[in-house]
Amino acid sequence: MEFRQIRHFMAVVDARGFTKAAESLSITQPALSASVSKLEAELGVRLLDRSRTRAIPTREGLKLMERMTPVMHACDALGNEVRLASTPSPLRIGLLKTVATRPLANLVRTFKRANPHAAISLFEGDADDLQARLESSEIDAIITSSKPVRRTNAFKYLLKERYVLAVPLDHKLASESAVPLEVLKEEPIVSRTQCEMFKDTVDVLARRRIKPKVAYHTDQDDRAISLVAAGIGVAMVPELLDDPDVAQVPFSDFDLTRTISVQWKKGSQAKLVKDFVFYAASHRWGRARSAA
Repeated sequence: MEFRQIRHFMAVVDARGFTKAAESLSITQPALSASVSKLEAELGVRLLDRSRTRAIPTREGLKLMERMTPVMHACDALGNEVRLASTPSPLRIGLLKTVATRPLANLVRTFKRANPHAAISLFEGDADDLQARLESSEIDAIITSSKPVRRTNAFKYLLKERYVLAVPLDHKLASESAVPLEVLKEEPIVSRTQCEMFKDTVDVLARRRIKPKVAYHTDQDDRAISLVAAGIGVAMVPELLDDPDVAQVPFSDFDLTRTISVQWKKGSQAKLVKDFVFYAASHRWGRARSAA
């Protein structure tokens, strides 16, 4: 007696006939009939009363159905568990919108080379959104600028980013080693409204009575950089947000920075999470300074 034969018999009972059962099993009707007949021969009993239009289980057939139904359900459940166990869950990583794309892509590339069979899902969001998704276990780790909001989260500082002035390559300030914040009085500015430090920056400018002439508001960093390169204005950007068509000039009197960290749930035993934290902490982030 084989499980395949039991499945064939149960399919005939469920369909109340061989024709529909054969269609549901994607086999021919003669093959199905032969399989059920072989099962009856092996058991030495008749399991079905057959007619031209129907197949009805006998008393012995009903007894077999009663005993084998939970067994087959258990086999199906076990098969699903085995398949799930052999298919690793993806590592779900949340990325802060305003962290420069290139160093993040380089980090993911390096991690994938070391873990070629790892499945990775990436999610983008602002700091609050990423924290909430980490708390609800929708994602496994986040790279963000915010501090952990709960003690259940572990974290490791990765880098500190200065804010610099982005200008077109042919701009008069492009060759300066540093500039004072006062230059923003004279230059049209592309304002990055999505920046986590936006309010802090506005407060600093207000205290110094610097009122920039805003040429454009945008919450998209790639657009801000492209507009700077096109000469629409200058922009205050985190230093990792570099571009070959834009020059970055440090400020001589503006020391606001942001700290980027990787965060994950304390006590996580997932090897991929631990590996990702290691690679994030040892990654070369470019111009920014290590926060260690």
